[in-house]
Amino acid sequence: MHSILVVEDEELELEFIESVIREDLQEDDVFLTAHTGAQAVQIAKKRHPDVIILDIMLPEMDGLEAIEEIRKFAPDTCIGILTAYTDFRYAQKAISLRVFEYMLKPIKPAEFKGVLKRMLEHVDEARERDKIGTNQIAPETIAKNAGAGTEQQSFVDESVAYIQ
Repeated sequence: MHSILVVEDEELELEFIESVIREDLQEDDVFLTAHTGAQAVQIAKKRHPDVIILDIMLPEMDGLEAIEEIRKFAPDTCIGILTAYTDFRYAQKAISLRVFEYMLKPIKPAEFKGVLKRMLEHVDEARERDKIGTNQIAPETIAKNAGAGTEQQSFVDESVAYIQ
């Protein structure tokens, strides 16, 4: 079972994201929504979602501030940003907050599904690590995690190239 929180203040965008996510949800998965950063923090405190996908520009509290608050009580939650803002400072801040993925709008449904799938796999791997203990991490898991770091570095390199 997974729980996914989507934080988006634009109703049409929220409906699009929900429709894409619901196509692949299992019966026991939970889909949650919020429209503001403050609501996101409240819901995250109460429901402890496995995955949070949020915009940066939100009413009451922006997405980066919401992530900072959520990290205080849920440091291992898998968080992704879906935004129209390409400013490199936002991406830098997202990296410092250990955001799993920084996605730009508009996003194709297949691309979004791929990111969500990787996020859920990350959650499942973390649960498995918790079960078997950190001293018994499988070599293939270490290799996968190294690949994820390479993806993040690639994102940073592409961002810098784009800005230049």
